[in-house]
Amino acid sequence: MKFRFSFFLQIIFSIFLLTNFYARADDINNSSSDQQGMQIVISLNHFEEGKVYQSEGKFEEALVAYDLAIKNQPDPGFITDVYLYKGLVLDKLGKSEEALAALDLGIKYNSSNPGSYFVKAMILSNLGIFKEAVENFDLAIKHNSNFGDAYHYKAHALESMGNKDEAKKFYDKAKILCKEHQCLTPVCEDH
Repeated sequence: MKFRFSFFLQIIFSIFLLTNFYARADDINNSSSDQQGMQIVISLNHFEEGKVYQSEGKFEEALVAYDLAIKNQPDPGFITDVYLYKGLVLDKLGKSEEALAALDLGIKYNSSNPGSYFVKAMILSNLGIFKEAVENFDLAIKHNSNFGDAYHYKAHALESMGNKDEAKKFYDKAKILCKEHQCLTPVCEDH
């Protein structure tokens, strides 16, 4: 069973990541030198440029912009976000192993970002590496216990492994969370 990222999923991640970045950028700008502040602005511009290229389907250009954003960014939390987007682009280009490596680098900078684990788990699921995908869905859930989509896709992975009873528990949990919180995935009633 293959899972694909939708354009909607990328938009929601963009909003989530940018909200977190702007809060961090304000903190850094208020306490850092002018040169470091300029690096943040340059990096943010490259990140935004990469997202525009990505939305236009210009993936190679997006990768260049993301690499420039990483090069100019002193904030490890922001670098994690850029690596997440770079991973999405690499996966879109069919470079799943490189995408996983990019996500792992981002996780190295910030090991508490649930989005990084979620995207990694989705790629692993697409590759049929369900056991490791489940482990990464668990890490996403550990860092955001209200992440209904992580529960939903963990259930998909468990079901793909033949664990239908366990999968049902996670489908049920996803349904509850998606009623309480905004979920990206329409939760099916047939699970």
